[in-house]
Amino acid sequence: SSVLARRAVSGHGPMLFTTPGTTWYNLGQAGVEAILARRFREKRLHIRAQEDLEQVAQLILDKDLDDFCWSLDFDAEFLERLFSNGFLPICSRLAGSGSSGSSAEPLYVLLPKLHRQRCLLWPWHTLRVDRGAKKRSKQFRISADAAFQQVVDGCIEQHGESWLWPPMRELISTIFSRQQAEREQRRRERGEEEASAEAAQVQAQAEVHSIELWTESNELVAGELGIMCGAMFTSLTGFYRQAGTGTVQMLALAGLLISSGCECWDLGMSMDYKVAMGAANVPRRTFMTLQRQGRGRRTG
Repeated sequence: SSVLARRAVSGHGPMLFTTPGTTWYNLGQAGVEAILARRFREKRLHIRAQEDLEQVAQLILDKDLDDFCWSLDFDAEFLERLFSNGFLPICSRLAGSGSSGSSAEPLYVLLPKLHRQRCLLWPWHTLRVDRGAKKRSKQFRISADAAFQQVVDGCIEQHGESWLWPPMRELISTIFSRQQAEREQRRRERGEEEASAEAAQVQAQAEVHSIELWTESNELVAGELGIMCGAMFTSLTGFYRQAGTGTVQMLALAGLLISSGCECWDLGMSMDYKVAMGAANVPRRTFMTLQRQGRGRRTG
């Protein structure tokens, strides 16, 4: 991928939405935002990093706005706050980017999504376990945060860059690395039990995680990226490399979430395989109520 812009132009911070030397880069963030505002008009709400996202979410609820908002603020702290407020941010590369439509002039736009219908596995007694997958699961082991970059690579291998375009990959990787370093520092300074107790006092912080499924010979055959925020886990994307291993990985993750005290599994958009596991759609307002209630409860 291209090297992303790293310096300020016209008073703006790092412009991760494009690459140096492009038409978009020379326009600066304010200029590109003006163009996108005309493109999206009233259909999508423009949100900025400095805004109160509680108020933004409430506005979306009260006015029943579109699922998607948009922003050019590719900022790690902003992305964390979006996750913490129930948004499922994706990154889109706009078609026909650049004056000539050339792929050499990419324009990446952050599209925070607050679904009108959110697919949840909640409460846990609705979970349906595939017997075949349960039997096959004995051949595998599950881990968390053991191979983050490999999971990212696996998702791209299966789905293409899709919403994991370079600026989004950079932000998620930055957040994951920082959070892992913070946890490790707490363990070194205070010991395992005290560090866990301190972490349990941190409220409403979205934590980036990778989930991995391994064979007995330590081959990575499935995995996913997700967010834990309080008592809710949100799946972002995943992959599998052998038939059936995706189902095994999801069922193993369900067991991991239940044992850790997670109360709700957010699966984003409804799909047949999610429904087959027992997930169902809930209205946006119901989801937001659950999300806000769950933020204050910490899992183990």
